[in-house]
Amino acid sequence: MTLANPPGGTRPDRRGRAAGDGTDPELGWSPAHQPLAMADLARAERIEAQLSLLALLRRRIVVSKLTLEGPNILFEFVGGKPNWVLEPAADSQTSLAGSHVTLDIRQAHVRNGMVTLRLPTRTHVVGIRSLDLRHSAADAPLDVATVLVYSDYQPFSLRASARPTSGVADPWDTRLEFAAYDATLSAGGRMNLAGDYDLQVEGRIPELEKLNALLPSLHLPALHRMNVSTHLTSGRMPGDLPVIGETRLQIGSADLGDRLPGLTLGTVEVSLPKAGGTAITSGAGRYTDRTFSFAGTFDLPERLDGLFSTLIDLKAQMAAGGTQALASADGSLALNGKLTLDAGSFHGLDATVGLSLPGLAASRWVLSPALPALTDVSLDGRLSIPADLGSLRLRGATLSARELDVAGDVTIGLVSAMALDGRLRATRLDMDALLAASGLARVAPGARTADPGGPVIPNTPLPWAMLRGKTMHVSASIAALTFGRQVWRDVDLALQLADGRLEVSPLRLALPGGPMEMWLSADASKQDLPVGLTLHAPGIPLALLARYAALAGDASGDLHIEMQLKAQGSSAHDLAASLDGSFAATMTRGSLSNAALIELASTSLQALGIGVTAQGETAIRCFGIIGSFNAGVGRFRSIALDTTYLQLDGAGQVNLGAETLALKLHPLARLSGSSVSVPVLVEGSLRAPQGRLDASGLDELGLLIDAWFGGDQPQTCSDAGLAPPPADAR
Repeated sequence: MTLANPPGGTRPDRRGRAAGDGTDPELGWSPAHQPLAMADLARAERIEAQLSLLALLRRRIVVSKLTLEGPNILFEFVGGKPNWVLEPAADSQTSLAGSHVTLDIRQAHVRNGMVTLRLPTRTHVVGIRSLDLRHSAADAPLDVATVLVYSDYQPFSLRASARPTSGVADPWDTRLEFAAYDATLSAGGRMNLAGDYDLQVEGRIPELEKLNALLPSLHLPALHRMNVSTHLTSGRMPGDLPVIGETRLQIGSADLGDRLPGLTLGTVEVSLPKAGGTAITSGAGRYTDRTFSFAGTFDLPERLDGLFSTLIDLKAQMAAGGTQALASADGSLALNGKLTLDAGSFHGLDATVGLSLPGLAASRWVLSPALPALTDVSLDGRLSIPADLGSLRLRGATLSARELDVAGDVTIGLVSAMALDGRLRATRLDMDALLAASGLARVAPGARTADPGGPVIPNTPLPWAMLRGKTMHVSASIAALTFGRQVWRDVDLALQLADGRLEVSPLRLALPGGPMEMWLSADASKQDLPVGLTLHAPGIPLALLARYAALAGDASGDLHIEMQLKAQGSSAHDLAASLDGSFAATMTRGSLSNAALIELASTSLQALGIGVTAQGETAIRCFGIIGSFNAGVGRFRSIALDTTYLQLDGAGQVNLGAETLALKLHPLARLSGSSVSVPVLVEGSLRAPQGRLDASGLDELGLLIDAWFGGDQPQTCSDAGLAPPPADAR
């Protein structure tokens, strides 16, 4: 009799060579060796068998009792056929050759053994602590009770009872029972020795996560009070995933906080009417402070091996508060499309998505913590997630919220470092509301610091770390952008961020005096943190700048700004102290509140004894300041101002690093009804500058004479080149 591997098996024979007729690249044997013998099907430390001699005379092998100590058994497929072969030896010269021989084992006891099942796609190793088999007669049930260990982990018990329907190789009526960690599974149906099966499975699993001690590589979730009833049949090939037939699954509760912090489930139900049918699922749960319910369908193909796609249709509702809040759900999700799986594992998603949420603040853990805290959110588009779960892509998306209305394509990275790639079009974007919703409401730069002796320009480090570890490629066009309570029209933006380097090139927007263009660069990857800014702005609203400077009252008019600056440093003070480049700000025809004028020009007004009431408005005929910076020191060759109460011109410098200034101004004061130039020096710190008259006794006498004979003419704007000269001066 031959009861062994056929040629081509993987287990070495007694001489240490693999069974087969060619080179085994793993073991290194070559055809040059002498012919290989059959490999071992089984080995054992001790075998004790009692055979029936009377049965042998009848061409039957009946083992009345078999004891195995430390058996090591290999089952595998060789050339598409199983290696457990029961047949007479082909070269047998005995009288048994060509005769039908049967093998019966009536009773068997196995201790401390191991079985290796090598299938085409998987290999399983099962340890046998104990196994007891009883098969009293050929047509009697075969009963097995065993304690097994899978892959050297915790033991479990298995009981089996089987009765052959015909021959040994034909299907057996089978009953299986499994128990481990309070979980019980039972299966009834038919199986055969080739590994085919058709079973009805019933199971009760109080705590699924406890089975991780048995199968730790599966990382089973914490599902509780599970009940399952399903019909399973074998796949096309041994080792294939089973074909799942009619199924009912119920989960009492689940704690998925190890997958997503704050996520728990209540009752979940799944039902499948037949193999290859459409499964129906429903359930409820809680995420952080929000409850949710869901219901949906998904197609489940018969064959789950390999790569396949299934259609899904899922709807969910979310609400804040307790479990009763779902009656008035304030959020919803709809997902309809194609889910791709590979041998049961996620391999991609392509579906339409509809999302409605009262706010994103509670959902940023799911998507990305870097997302803004939008409110009253509505999202529609086509969602794609690749097999590696590395990104989330939305195509043809429309996003509406209280803060914005946006459409376009966007890809969001889901790995630890944020990645964003988008091409967006917005009809409106309210940055003021967005910053407020995110808890980042702007603090006016003009606000005074708490320390009266501290610097005017903050030396607190800027959040450069926000630029590191992120990748962004965004182009956007915005019809109406609200920022600083000002509506900006026709905004175009191109932004790139990679390896800590930020480039905005350019930002364009429409202004009454012409389009504004800005180029900005910052490199947080370098230790000195260089920053560059180029701005061409024909007309920035004075009202916006007044609000940034925290000046009181209303303002009107447009300021023309041209600058090309660069700096380096970690704080606003460091940047100011290293500023280099040119700067010019000019305007004609505007207005400012009297209170704002007093705050800006109090030094000159006090030096000249000019009183201005806090109420009312000051007309601005012109304003200009033109100069350049070098290492934080700004030198202004032209300073001009012409208002209702004050006209002045002058020059000077500002040291932003030391926060000091030294300006020589020539205000035109009114004496005896005429305008007279009175030099004023403004010196000291930026926080508390001091002003004084710079006039000798002769200057004072000349001032009075000039006043008696008409004095200076108000040509401040024309002298600075900001307005045409008066008609009488041409």
